[in-house]
Amino acid sequence: MAAAGRNPSKLAHRHKNHEPPHKDRDSTPKPAKIRSRLACADDLPAHEMMRLACDHYYCSSCTTRMFNLATCQESSYPPKCCSQISLTAAREHLDRDTRKRYEKKRIEWDTSAKKRVYCSRKNCNTFIPPDSVDRKRASCLECGRNTCLRCKAPEHQGRQCSDNEALKTTLKTLERKGWM
Repeated sequence: MAAAGRNPSKLAHRHKNHEPPHKDRDSTPKPAKIRSRLACADDLPAHEMMRLACDHYYCSSCTTRMFNLATCQESSYPPKCCSQISLTAAREHLDRDTRKRYEKKRIEWDTSAKKRVYCSRKNCNTFIPPDSVDRKRASCLECGRNTCLRCKAPEHQGRQCSDNEALKTTLKTLERKGWM
């Protein structure tokens, strides 16, 4: 944030492949317009950075870090500066894998917590997107298993959820402990 108050046009380029501007301006060509990165405060040419609507700049590595964090922590979703940063605005600064992971997580985070369904298979536990959910079951796109929407256990065709022994045991335990 300290970088936001500096005048980017007066900053020297600090990357190792470039030397700082010389005092003798007559013999030195003018450097490209330099912008200070908001997240890491290093300086880069403006054309190598993502410019946001709020007039802040982010380099590709900071943009990637921000989008990766948004796929790991829901509290960091969606990526933001002064306002939300769209995938469209960041696309050219993100590699294909990061974009793909973000797209997948965006569907999960944009689904209300009450409507999210995860695969009931213990070693899968993958989020099942709304378009793979029907009235009674959710079909996992990763392992192909079906999950009952009512009890969130593996699909139990022909039996009611109350016939599910594991659910019965859990409900009895909850009652016995006075939690229900």
